[in-house]
Amino acid sequence: MARVCARRAMGIVIGEYLYRRGYKELSTSVYDRLQLFGSLPDVDETLKATTRHFLLKVDHNRRLPGDVDLISEVETLARILLLENTN
Repeated sequence: MARVCARRAMGIVIGEYLYRRGYKELSTSVYDRLQLFGSLPDVDETLKATTRHFLLKVDHNRRLPGDVDLISEVETLARILLLENTN
């Protein structure tokens, strides 16, 4: 459940980031928003890599691979993409 909520939050964060940069007709799909974000040439590669964590598939135990913490990552990305870049 936390994973789903973190993905929804990431969709909102990415949507707001894109909206602030002039993208007005955005898909409501988190996947589509993440794909668009990942295709932007001016976005830091580290941020793109972090957002790809939200597209990872869970294993048979419903766990993400490695030490991925989507809740922490969405909080960090929200701070970087929205709060520190309010232009």
